[in-house]
Order: sequence, then structure tokens, then C-alpha cells
Amino acid sequence: MENRLKDEFEALIEKEEYSKVIKKIKSIPTEDRDYEINSYLARAFSGEGKVDSVVKVLLSIEKEGAADPLWYYRIGYAYYSLGEFEKAQGYISESLKFDPTDRWAIMLLRVLNKKLNVYKGTKICENLQLEDFKASNVFTAETLFSIWKNDLTDLYIDTEDDIKLRDFLPQIKNRLKWIEDNSQVIEKVLIDDGILELAEEWASSAEEAEEEQECYIVDGDKVFLPISEKDFSDSLYAESITATIENGEISLELFLCCCPDYFAGHCIIVDIDKDGNVVNRGLAG
Repeated sequence: MENRLKDEFEALIEKEEYSKVIKKIKSIPTEDRDYEINSYLARAFSGEGKVDSVVKVLLSIEKEGAADPLWYYRIGYAYYSLGEFEKAQGYISESLKFDPTDRWAIMLLRVLNKKLNVYKGTKICENLQLEDFKASNVFTAETLFSIWKNDLTDLYIDTEDDIKLRDFLPQIKNRLKWIEDNSQVIEKVLIDDGILELAEEWASSAEEAEEEQECYIVDGDKVFLPISEKDFSDSLYAESITATIENGEISLELFLCCCPDYFAGHCIIVDIDKDGNVVNRGLAG
């Protein structure tokens, strides 16, 4: 693929002029379209919401994309958009085998695993070791671990410059174990603060389900109102937990998400201070 053509497609996609990309590519004979050109065609169809066309194009270049994590991610996302979650989960998992650091793939796989009840408990907090962590661009260190039946929770450690993670890891693991064992305490704080009513308010703005009363389509799932405490509790999962070490004390910040996605991509922020007090800080998105 010529760089000139690549620059043209990138500029059009940046301006969301997907139809122009499609028209340009369709003017190129099929036999002259290489892997990159067909990938741009799939991206343009995706931008227009023509998901069936995305799948058709990507399957036509499956052999060429066999070692490309983006091919797996794109077809996985397409199947997710079509509600074919098992296929999507398989492709996104493959994408992460090629690129384990892909944040978009990690976030999507979290949702898919939650929808499909996929949980292996591969790295529970009790088993965390120093070598599991890597340097973070934003915090001091980070890793993925398993909590609340989610294998892909981000754990971030934020420390003062002269504090070593090694010295505080046992305490951090104890605090994480408390979160694992006391989900009901956190849920009660949220429910007492009116989170159910807020979830219902957001859900009621979604598309109404046909031939159902007080039912809405949220993230591809049917949500019936009122939302029960059990349904809300079952929907929760931890997207990330940040442990901040300051003056020898550990405080925690949790970003909690829901599946179904009651809050349309927004997370619930929960703080747990050094004394174990749980505070709901509302939504962030």
C-alpha cells in the first residue's frame, strides 16, 4: 500500500468521512487491494456502523491477519457489536496473546468475561509477587490481578519516591483481601447512597424493549426496572484499584463498572481510607 494512499485514508477517517474511504477503495480492483487496504475498508465500514460488512471484509483477509493483533481485535469488536459474545471473547483473547499490553483489548475482554461468566482466578491477591509488577507510565508500578471474579483488574501502586513496593506489598495484599471478602460492605454503601435509583434513571434513557413493560436494552442486555439489589450487586466488577502509599499509610481508590453497563461507560469511584472507611465518590467517565 502506498504511503500516499495511507495518508489519504487516515485523514478521511480522522474527519469521519468513512463513505469517501469506502468509495475510494471500491474503485480499486479487488485483486489490487492488499491487506492494509482491506483493513482500511473494514475500519470505514465500522465507522458507518455496517458491522456485517466489517466481518465479511475481515474474514476475507483472515489468513493475512493471522499474526496481526489488530485483526483479532477488530473482528472481536465486530462480533461484540453483533451480540455474538462467545466469538468476540475468543478473538479478543487471541489479540491479547499477541499484544498483552493493549488497553482496549483488556477493557473489552473484561466486559466479555463478565457477560460470559469466564473466570479462572489466575492471579488472586494472596499470590501477588513483586515480580508480577512492572513500571507504570502514570503510577509507580502496575499489574493485572484477579478479584471479584474478574481476572483483568488493573492494580496501580502510587508511592512516594523513597518508598519501596517490596516493604508494603504484604499490607497491600491484606487490604485487597479485605476488598475481596467484603464486597457486600462496599455494595451497601453504594445502595444506601442511592446508586440503584441512579442506575434506574440512566437505564430508563436507553432503548425500550419491545413487548416488555419497564424493560430497556442496555449494552445488549434486557434491564427490567426496578433494578434489584441482587442484580446490581451481580453486575459490579472492579476495573481498577489504586493503592496510594503516603506517610506510611495505604489508601485505596476503586473504579467499579457494571455489566450491564447501567452508566453508559461511566465508572463508580469508591475510596477506602487507611482506617477502612468506605466512601462513594460518584461517577466518573
